[in-house]
Amino acid sequence: MNHEFDAPFLLSYFTCAEDEYIVLVSPGNSPLDFCRAGYSLAGTLEVWNAFDLPFDVILRIEHEDTEADTEPDEGPLTEIYENSSRLHDDDWLEYRIEDDISGWEG
Repeated sequence: MNHEFDAPFLLSYFTCAEDEYIVLVSPGNSPLDFCRAGYSLAGTLEVWNAFDLPFDVILRIEHEDTEADTEPDEGPLTEIYENSSRLHDDDWLEYRIEDDISGWEG
């Protein structure tokens, strides 16, 4: 299907105190047509050639769990490796990897 518009789509971002959503608004429509009660239009971004994307529908932004950023207890081997890397005492590992790549056995 060949679509041609003289204007871009508008990626529209709507927010309220506890929620947010986006709408890819097709040319000829206004972002304010998709603004729900209690939300405000926070911004728009022009997008050209977006015909393969869902447009003129509300799309929810998926939030990743922020607790995933916490580092689990890694154990003694990981701690030794991290300390060696920090102190640049890991040359043996670099040489070993280079030997494997080059095929040289010494």
